[in-house]
Amino acid sequence: EQLEVIFNKLLTEFITKRFTFEDPFLIKGVREYQIYDPQRAINWNASARVDKLMVNQYENSSNQEVKLVLNLTGLREDSDELLFEESIRLAASLALRSLDKGIPTGLITNGNSCLDYHAIRLPALSGKNQKTAIMQSLSSLMVVRSIENICTMLKEEVENKQRDNSIYIVISSDASEDLQD
Repeated sequence: EQLEVIFNKLLTEFITKRFTFEDPFLIKGVREYQIYDPQRAINWNASARVDKLMVNQYENSSNQEVKLVLNLTGLREDSDELLFEESIRLAASLALRSLDKGIPTGLITNGNSCLDYHAIRLPALSGKNQKTAIMQSLSSLMVVRSIENICTMLKEEVENKQRDNSIYIVISSDASEDLQD
């Protein structure tokens, strides 16, 4: 229940802050023509049916994405098992919720995959395949002593981005000043 409140607050903030534009491929309906509408926007078929000028209304699209950052620094599977599992559960819940809302979602974690023993970096994508990729990545996580520094990973991520269109959600039991910067 607390997660629901936090997610809804986050999602509201995300929607109000994101840059949106009309997507000409996502028609949500028609409305009556206004003097400021361009002539090319007139839907002639709808206009003929109701005997007045009508224009298409389009859904908004966004170019923003969510990046979940799961910091497992300081956690060990053997001694912090509950916190380790809870962190993964929280990341999975947030990923599924944002993907269900159509928001491209990625994952960055310094926990290593038991499949290849590397930290996981998934680009922000949307759709069913992304859900599967994130869930498989989270389920393959293990904590080892030689863990990458999450601050370094985040700096690399931000430096490699050409546009600043990501909202980063950090899940961490570490509240060090380095991470807060």
